[in-house]
Order: sequence, then C-alpha cells, then structure tokens
Amino acid sequence: MRINGSNPNQIIITGAFSTIALLLLVSCGGGEPGSKFTSGGGGGSSLSCSSPFAGAGCTPTQGGGVVGVVPICNSNETGIIDACGVALTGAVDLHDPIAMSVSGLAANTRHTIVITDPLAAEITPAGGLIATSDSAGAINKAIIVQNMPAASELGLYAVAVAVEGGATMQTLNYTLENRSRVQCVDNASNPQASFLASETVFAKIDKNDGFLVDGDYDVYVMSDAEKVIANDGLIGGSPLNVTIASGTGTVPLGTFSAGTYDVLVDINRNGVFNQGTDLISRHNRLLSCFAVQSAGAITVQQIASDKNGNKREIFDPNANVAAIRDIQAFVTPTERSAIQQPGSVRTYLVNHQATWSDGDPLTGVAAGAGDDFKVSPVQNDSNSEAPWVLATHMSLSALGGTTCYDVVVDTNGNGSFDIGTDYVDNVDHLGGTACGVRVSTASCTNVNITSHIDNINLVETAITLAGTITGSPTEAYVTITGGEQSNTIAISLTGNNFSLNVPLFAGGNHITVSGIYADNSSCSQTITLTSLTDLALFRAQLTWDGSTDMDLHVVRAVSVSGTGYSNGGGGADDCNYSGCNVGLAGTGSNSISWGTGGEEDDPKLDVDCIACGNGIENIWMNQITEDGNYEVYVDAFAGAETDVTVTISILGTAVAQVNCGSMVSDTATDSCFVGTITWAGGTNGTGSFTPSGIKAADF
Repeated sequence: MRINGSNPNQIIITGAFSTIALLLLVSCGGGEPGSKFTSGGGGGSSLSCSSPFAGAGCTPTQGGGVVGVVPICNSNETGIIDACGVALTGAVDLHDPIAMSVSGLAANTRHTIVITDPLAAEITPAGGLIATSDSAGAINKAIIVQNMPAASELGLYAVAVAVEGGATMQTLNYTLENRSRVQCVDNASNPQASFLASETVFAKIDKNDGFLVDGDYDVYVMSDAEKVIANDGLIGGSPLNVTIASGTGTVPLGTFSAGTYDVLVDINRNGVFNQGTDLISRHNRLLSCFAVQSAGAITVQQIASDKNGNKREIFDPNANVAAIRDIQAFVTPTERSAIQQPGSVRTYLVNHQATWSDGDPLTGVAAGAGDDFKVSPVQNDSNSEAPWVLATHMSLSALGGTTCYDVVVDTNGNGSFDIGTDYVDNVDHLGGTACGVRVSTASCTNVNITSHIDNINLVETAITLAGTITGSPTEAYVTITGGEQSNTIAISLTGNNFSLNVPLFAGGNHITVSGIYADNSSCSQTITLTSLTDLALFRAQLTWDGSTDMDLHVVRAVSVSGTGYSNGGGGADDCNYSGCNVGLAGTGSNSISWGTGGEEDDPKLDVDCIACGNGIENIWMNQITEDGNYEVYVDAFAGAETDVTVTISILGTAVAQVNCGSMVSDTATDSCFVGTITWAGGTNGTGSFTPSGIKAADF
C-alpha cells in the first residue's frame, strides 16, 4: 500500500469499531544505495512499512528532529521473513540475516534445517541446524543464516525443514543480491564484530553491486543505546574521513570501552542521516556494528528469554502458555561473535557459576537425548538474535528445584568458555550476579493469586494484583509479558500477603507471580488476562526501562482555559497524574472536564507508575464530544532513562511507536513531544496521528 498525499507522516484510522482502515506510515521500498528497492511510485519490490528491511520513506521524516519513530514490529507471518516477522517476496541482501517462521510441525520435536546454495551444495553444518518446535508445532522467527561467504554465491537458495532423522516437512526459498555496505573489521580487514578494549576497530566500506561512487565521505561512530536513528535525524559527534577508491575504502576508528557501537557513513556529508543515501552498519538498522567486551566481566544483559525474546529469569513449568514456558536463547544486546563465515554455535543450559574463567568446561543439564546443547546458527554476525528453544516445558519439571542455571553461548563450539568470544547470562534484572535462570518447582503450591482468575477479559489497562506467597520467601516478583514486551516488578509482602498496582500491555498479558527461597528454590503461579483496549477511541501507552518516574501527558492543543502542557503537573487542559488519574478500573471522578458530556468523554490515566520496575502508564478516551487536536507528551519527572517509548493506538490498533530515547529530569531532555492525535466526527469519527519525538527542557 502506498500513500501519495501531501502528508506521508500521518497515520489515519476511520470509522466505528466494526470498520477499521489503517493506512501505513509512508510509502515503502527504497533502500541503501544499490538495494534495487525503489521508493515513491517506481518499480521494484515493495515491502511492509513495519519491515526494517524496507528502505527510504518507511520511517517518517523528522525534519531535523533528534529521535525516530519506531515501526510497530510484531507480525507473525510464515515463510522467509524479515526481522519484524513479515513474509518476504523479493530478494534479500547478501549481508542481511535470513530468517524463517514455520508452523504445522510436530509439537516439541527436534527438527533439522538444511540450506543449499544455487549449486545444490549444503551451506549449513553437516546434518543441518537443530531447532526444537514448541508445543504449538512452530519454529518462530528463527534466523538461520548470518551472511554468505562470497559475493559469487548469489541466486536461489532452498531451506528444508525435516524431523530429525525423518522426512522433510517443509521447503522454503529465498534469493540473494549484493549491495553496498559498511562493516567493522580488524587490522587485517577481516570482518570482526567482537573486540576487546585494547584492540583497534576499523570500518570498511565496499561498493559491491550498489551505486556508491568513489570519493571522500564522513564516518561516524555512535553508541548503540538508541533503538533506531531517525530518517533526517541529526548525527551526533565528530566525523572521520574515508576515501573510497576503486569501490572500497578503510578507516581506523580507534579503541573503545565496553559497549556496543554503530558506524554510519554520511554520503552527502550534511550531518544528517538520510535513509536511502547514507550507509549504516546495523543489519536492517537495528543491530550494532561491533561490541567491545571487558575480559574481566563477560556478561550480557540477557540470554534466557521467552518465545518472543522477552527477558525471563523464572520459568513456570505449570504455565499453560507455550510462548512463556519454554526456555529460549536470545542475546540482548545482540553481542557479536568473532566468526566470519556462516556456521553454528552451541547454546548450553548449565549449572550456575557466580564467576566464569577462561577454559571453564561446559556441561548441559537439559534432560533428553541430544539436549546437552543446542546447535544454533551464527545470527547477524552475532551469537543469537532470534529465540531458539533450549529446554521445552516437558523437561522443566525435572529441572525445577534448588539449582540455579546459566545460559551460555559457545561461539566457537569447543565445549569450553572462552573469554572475549563466548557469552554467559548470569546477571539478574537487578544487576547482580545471581542465577541467570530459575525453574520453579512444579509441585509447589505456595503462590496463590486471589484477585483474578485465569483467562478472563478486562476493560482495564491496569489492575490491583493480590494474593499470598507462603513459605517465607526471601524475594518475590511479578513478571507481566505481552507480545514482545515484558515488565518485572518486585513484590513487597505483608506477612504472606501481597497487593500491588500492575499496568497491563494491550491485548493478552501473561502474569507470573514467583517467590524465591533461601535454598534457591522458586515457586510460581501464572495466569493470563486480556486487556480489551479496542473499547478506547485512542490510547497512549508509555513504557520505560527503569525504576524512576516518567509521566505521560495528553493535552487539548486548542486550549479552552489557556493552560496546556506543564512538566510538573498541569491545568484543566493537561491530563496527567495530578488531575486525570481515575483509578485502576477506569472509573471515578476527574478534576478536569473536557467536552460537553460528563465523565464519559473525559480522558483517563490508569496508574501513576513511580519506581514500579519497568514502567507502564496509559491514558485513553472512550468517548469524544470535542473534535480537534490532542497532543501527547512525556515528562521526566524524576531521574534518568535511556529508552522511553510511547505507543499510540486508535480504535484498538497500534498505529505508531515513538521512541523518545534518553530523557533526564531538569535537563534539555526533560520533556518529549510525542506527537498529535487529530480527531474529527466525535465518538464515531476519524482519528489520525502525526509523530514528532522532539525533546526540550520544557514546552
């Protein structure tokens, strides 16, 4: 679908609840130089706007803004897919990952994935990659190849998925082409994605089959802390110069402290990132170019995850939801391996160690023949970027008990831990070196959620969760998972009782309450609640990473009383914690009054989330009697955050996600103007959203 109107940044949804027409952000297609995708009305392959593979135009132009609009990325199509889960029908760049998603397989069964090149030669390890289907018979969003060994390997590839030792169940195909790129290399020009702090990093730029011409260009190195770089967004820092001659050029970038970094080549040297013109090292503009590791502390933020890549440390074998029950491997941030050729890595579930030393042997604990480790592909030049099943729910009962576990990615597959190459997950969500993974005791009944029963629908966007945890746990937590979002909040007990306010994600929410005991055992109960957000005409959902105080505001832009947005509180036209919090049930009395009706056409805030773990706040309207503009803001009321995001939904459909990035209270990034919701036609009318993302000390 293409939009050829004068305002391609606007997202429009029209009609009542029964009729929803969603127009994409902007026209799609258009890639880096040499992509052979086209933008505008030209020919070539057209991709979904949610796809990071899509090029220029698929991220709204910010006009010199600082942050970008993150495309909604939560599709679940089958076949060869992009990083968002959207099925690809056109060619794939030689340097991009190859991902697949299949269903209709035998449940909880080991499968082999064999890939053959255009000459029918197998490019996967002998016997293929091993992937275990989940309890629904699916292998979900699995990246199966990082890149090909040579540009000559272009053409049609076949992917065969078979039961291990049995018949082929499905065959998929994809075609490769070669485009211009920038990559990170060592001093011998070998592609390298993992460096130590003492090693010099180089950037190498190649024309390949693209349209990059010889000449001088600016090269920037940037932290990978932000999710995306906005199209037409300002590039920070001072550039280095690189000269491209005969289609190639290399420039030393220097040495770096521990972290992950991006490399950007500013082709037109204007200090602004222009998608479709400039080159960025991230595969699909989502992943870093290189990671620098500290030899003394080889840890990552996360490896253990659920099916959708959400960080998870406690697994409940009694959970009746496959998406959160199996132990998966998913590295965050996507640390890079030193492997340059397509191949495989071994992923282990092992007994926990507080510290890891070079050469420590790896012995897997997962039950079942062949489950000592899993063979996974090298993904995106990284160890793991898509979840792969380590232990199915069928083996969790045997693993549950007093043992702590770590997940280790053995990059070179030698069966031992190598500093600077392999990765271990033994850092908990509080930053300590506690268990990387716990499995609750299947027979334990210490946790009892009394406030809600399993599998019910709610009209609320937050709940008061209550119950009991017996046995004197030393720690207690609730984990709320919705799709590709997750939130872990500490629970304070009064005796055996707990009660806390829990904001919900849109749609299905899998809620696991867990107690951890002095002997390292854990006990859990899991329920599923569905938040029916389609009852709201529009909804703004704020999420952030840490236990600080970020505040969501929705303002009537055409001010009736002359009081609009205020970063500390607000007046009659500013819906926020001070006058708009109507309680968790979405009922009660506002101190503000909008429109011509009573409470029904006033905005509502569900919960003022202060130091509540990874925060969530929601503001929504069920009825609208006052047409016009509604502006959405975020205020950093107290503290600093690195990843502040607002998702805008209209008539129950998420239409945009604006990443405000880093925000710090009482600084030039204290406030973020998310964008404007424009409404016409009252409760049965038309809504649209125009993103902004500009930050300032105040507005």
